[in-house]
Amino acid sequence: MRVAVQTDLQEVVLTGDRQEPPDLFLDGRLRVSGQDEYRYHEALVHPAMNGARARVLIVGGGDGMAAREALRYRGVRSVTVVELDPGVVRLARTDPALASLNGQAFRDPRVRVVYADAFRWLRGAVDRLQERYDVVISDLPDPGITPSTKLYSEEFYGLVAQVLTPTGRFAVHAGSVTDRPRTYWTVDSTLRAAGFATRPYSAAGRAPGFAAGPDRADRAGGTGGGPDDWGFLLAVRGARPPALGLAADAPRLRSLAAGTLEAAARRAERGRGAEPPPSTLVHPRYGG
Repeated sequence: MRVAVQTDLQEVVLTGDRQEPPDLFLDGRLRVSGQDEYRYHEALVHPAMNGARARVLIVGGGDGMAAREALRYRGVRSVTVVELDPGVVRLARTDPALASLNGQAFRDPRVRVVYADAFRWLRGAVDRLQERYDVVISDLPDPGITPSTKLYSEEFYGLVAQVLTPTGRFAVHAGSVTDRPRTYWTVDSTLRAAGFATRPYSAAGRAPGFAAGPDRADRAGGTGGGPDDWGFLLAVRGARPPALGLAADAPRLRSLAAGTLEAAARRAERGRGAEPPPSTLVHPRYGG
């Protein structure tokens, strides 16, 4: 263990040494594994960057990894990160290993960090009618195992729809397709109830029980092992699902290519079953 901090909201633990990248745990769950976090963050961010991308909004993402990926594109003028816990961002700014892993994203002058409840902040942005984003990225843990259910509700997605530009894209981490299909497809039906058309896809971790990123309670050899895939949804306003691809000027990626995304979409679609009801603030539909 390198760092252990109890913030006002959660326990934050950073492990690792000089010979290996750090691992970040929030309340005992592996949030970032330095050895292969790129698989999760590349899959989350890059499909949404295929188009206009001057203004990017990241909900969550206090570790700086999603911002790192967005900043790799020319034409990105601003990245706004809305994070609830200042302690996570403070560590991501100041710890040498974690700051190196996120590419010193929080030192980039294009990045603005807002410490706020994302639901309340986004509702305020809608009321101001001044902020519109080309890309919105929801970098949050699986709603089935965290208290962030309201950020996966129809009402929240309705707010996102109002701050997107007409051609904007919305990328959502929706939990494991294979291990928690009910949760994943509930996110899909909730997005569509809010007026989005969606394109499901997934990404595999390096090895079963070792995959890095949100919702990993432990690594190989621990109890349970955690799911070995992540499910994502790329969404746009309207009735026509978005194309799933990479921008022509996308940077060189370690885990994604056009064929990879096509296979990822087919893999996710194989799990589609009967459509579950959408989740709302009054009737949340996510289970454990």
